[in-house]
Parts: sequence; C-alpha cells; structure tokens
Amino acid sequence: AVNSRVPSGSTSSSHTTESPMPEPCAQATSNVPPQSVLPMYPSVDIDAHTESNHDTALTLACAGGHEELVSVLIARGANIEHRDKKGFTPLILAATAGHVGVVEILLDKGGDIEAQSERTKDTPLSLACSGGRQEV
Repeated sequence: AVNSRVPSGSTSSSHTTESPMPEPCAQATSNVPPQSVLPMYPSVDIDAHTESNHDTALTLACAGGHEELVSVLIARGANIEHRDKKGFTPLILAATAGHVGVVEILLDKGGDIEAQSERTKDTPLSLACSGGRQEV
C-alpha cells in the first residue's frame, strides 16, 4: 500500500479544534453503522478532538481499521492530515496498525505519504516496517 506510492512532495497540517469530541462521533467508532449515525447529526464538527490525545473520529477509525467509517468521515470532510497529540496523522496510525485497506483509502484521498511523526520524524512506511507491518 504505502510502499507502492511514489513520493511527490509533502505537506502538513495541524488543524485542531478546542471542543471535546461530540458524542455522536465517539459513538461512530463503535460497531454502529456510520451511515446510520452521522446523518442524524449534520451540524457535528467532524474534526472536533478529545482534549487528552487530540483524537478525532477519523484518527480513532484509522487506528481501529474501520474502513467504512473512514470513508464516510472523509466524505463528510474530515481532515486527513490532522495530527494527534503524538503528532501522528491518520495515515501513520493506519500504517502502524497494519490496516492496509484504510491506508489505501487515505492514499487515494490524498493522504501525505511523506508525513513524518513530529517527535521521531518517521514516515508511515518506516513506522509500519519497524513495527513488523510489511504488508503495508
């Protein structure tokens, strides 16, 4: 997935909000089908994050390998370059967890293959490989 892409420059974004994650987005990371939850809350700030880790619904969905939810959140305008408190983007989280399907979705939607973790400056591919996730 990641290793099949050719780097084409890098960009970064650190967009965050100060409000806590809305309950509907937090619930959306459970086993509830996202297409049934998110339409009920059209005014929800899709990029709202938790205070503790700056997790958004998208970062949680990517880390958990929830492909359908990732697609729905991106379609609703979720920031695919958001960084959590550790400086990890959704692509880094998906790659380090070995979620190939989520990695493919993020790359297809323009996820930054060269995004580096803020602390170690590792890329999604280097973190996936160092974690034994060669399938990525």
